[in-house]
Amino acid sequence: MAHRERAWCLLGDGVIVVDTELDVKYINPIAEALTGWRWNEAKDKMLTEVIQLIDEKTQLSVESPILAALEQETIIHLASTVRRKYTYHF
Repeated sequence: MAHRERAWCLLGDGVIVVDTELDVKYINPIAEALTGWRWNEAKDKMLTEVIQLIDEKTQLSVESPILAALEQETIIHLASTVRRKYTYHF
Protein backbone atom coordinates (compact mmCIF):
# COMPACT_ATOMS: atom_id res chain seq x y z
CA MET A 1 0.00 0.00 0.00
CA ALA A 2 1.35 3.42 -0.89
CA HIS A 3 2.53 5.66 1.94
CA ARG A 4 0.17 8.55 1.34
CA GLU A 5 -3.06 9.85 2.74
CA ARG A 6 -6.34 8.61 1.34
CA ALA A 7 -9.75 10.28 1.48
CA TRP A 8 -12.88 8.52 2.59
CA CYS A 9 -16.23 10.09 1.78
CA LEU A 10 -18.84 9.60 4.47
CA LEU A 11 -22.09 11.10 3.23
CA GLY A 12 -22.68 13.95 0.87
CA ASP A 13 -19.77 16.33 1.28
CA GLY A 14 -18.52 14.88 4.58
CA VAL A 15 -14.89 13.77 4.17
CA ILE A 16 -12.35 12.24 6.49
CA VAL A 17 -8.75 11.84 5.33
CA VAL A 18 -6.79 8.99 6.88
CA ASP A 19 -3.27 7.69 6.45
CA THR A 20 -2.47 4.07 5.64
CA GLU A 21 -2.64 3.22 9.35
CA LEU A 22 -6.20 4.63 9.44
CA ASP A 23 -5.22 7.53 11.68
CA VAL A 24 -7.41 10.57 11.02
CA LYS A 25 -5.42 13.36 9.37
CA TYR A 26 -8.27 15.70 8.47
CA ILE A 27 -12.00 15.91 9.00
CA ASN A 28 -14.08 18.60 7.31
CA PRO A 29 -16.91 20.52 9.03
CA ILE A 30 -19.64 18.39 7.41
CA ALA A 31 -17.96 15.19 8.61
CA GLU A 32 -17.66 16.79 12.05
CA ALA A 33 -21.43 17.25 12.08
CA LEU A 34 -22.05 13.70 10.83
CA THR A 35 -19.71 12.02 13.32
CA GLY A 36 -20.03 14.27 16.35
CA TRP A 37 -16.23 14.63 16.47
CA ARG A 38 -14.46 17.96 16.13
CA TRP A 39 -11.29 18.12 14.05
CA ASN A 40 -9.03 18.77 17.05
CA GLU A 41 -10.56 15.78 18.91
CA ALA A 42 -10.44 13.36 15.95
CA LYS A 43 -6.91 14.20 14.76
CA ASP A 44 -4.60 11.16 14.99
CA LYS A 45 -7.34 8.92 16.40
CA MET A 46 -8.07 5.65 14.65
CA LEU A 47 -10.86 5.94 12.11
CA THR A 48 -12.57 2.98 13.77
CA GLU A 49 -12.82 5.03 16.97
CA VAL A 50 -14.32 8.02 15.17
CA ILE A 51 -16.75 5.97 13.04
CA GLN A 52 -18.30 2.86 14.55
CA LEU A 53 -20.78 0.92 12.45
CA ILE A 54 -23.58 -1.39 13.55
CA ASP A 55 -26.16 -3.54 11.82
CA GLU A 56 -29.49 -1.80 12.31
CA LYS A 57 -31.39 -5.09 12.66
CA THR A 58 -29.06 -7.00 14.98
CA GLN A 59 -27.40 -4.03 16.73
CA LEU A 60 -24.09 -5.91 16.37
CA SER A 61 -20.88 -4.16 15.36
CA VAL A 62 -19.93 -4.26 11.69
CA GLU A 63 -16.32 -4.27 10.57
CA SER A 64 -15.29 -1.06 8.87
CA PRO A 65 -14.96 -1.54 5.09
CA ILE A 66 -12.22 1.07 4.81
CA LEU A 67 -9.33 -1.44 4.97
CA ALA A 68 -10.79 -3.48 2.12
CA ALA A 69 -11.44 -0.30 0.12
CA LEU A 70 -7.85 0.88 0.55
CA GLU A 71 -6.33 -2.54 -0.21
CA GLN A 72 -8.52 -3.07 -3.28
CA GLU A 73 -8.36 0.60 -4.30
CA THR A 74 -12.09 0.58 -4.88
CA ILE A 75 -15.34 1.81 -3.39
CA ILE A 76 -17.05 -0.50 -0.91
CA HIS A 77 -20.78 0.03 -0.48
CA LEU A 78 -22.36 -0.71 2.88
CA ALA A 79 -25.45 -2.84 3.26
CA SER A 80 -28.62 -0.81 3.63
CA THR A 81 -28.97 -1.98 7.25
CA VAL A 82 -25.55 -0.63 8.33
CA ARG A 83 -25.67 2.56 10.39
CA ARG A 84 -23.25 4.65 12.39
CA LYS A 85 -23.24 3.80 16.07
CA TYR A 86 -24.04 6.88 18.08
CA THR A 87 -21.56 7.19 20.89
CA TYR A 88 -20.69 10.05 23.15
CA HIS A 89 -17.12 11.05 23.86
CA PHE A 90 -15.82 13.50 26.39
